Amino acid sequence: MPTDGNVLFDLAFTVKPGNLDTFAQQIQAMAAQAEQQEPGTLTYEIRLDREGNRCLLHERYQDENAAVRHVQGRIVQQNLAELLEKAEITRFEVAGVQGDKAQAVLREYGATFLDDGGGFRRSA
Repeated sequence: MPTDGNVLFDLAFTVKPGNLDTFAQQIQAMAAQAEQQEPGTLTYEIRLDREGNRCLLHERYQDENAAVRHVQGRIVQQNLAELLEKAEITRFEVAGVQGDKAQAVLREYGATFLDDGGGFRRSA
């Protein structure tokens, strides 16, 4: 699906047993902060699998600069270490990033990069 200049993050977390509720509260708080403080963050969708202790996170950013500002910004920097005490990132896939600088920053967090393979998106 074309990114239309946007940057997409798809992350999967495996949450340690007994930590899903706390993890969910923390990641929901991060989403609320991003909504209030990061105008370049367009989407922050959280999906929880309570039976499998998993979380899927879909994020969309206005452009590469907004994506880099997010991962280097206060919300991630203040919360990531504590979040990773409760869960492991098992997948971090990124689409829409072409710049070497942005790719280098995101690789520090374990990102892999996907090219546009086509498709479409409809508005509801």
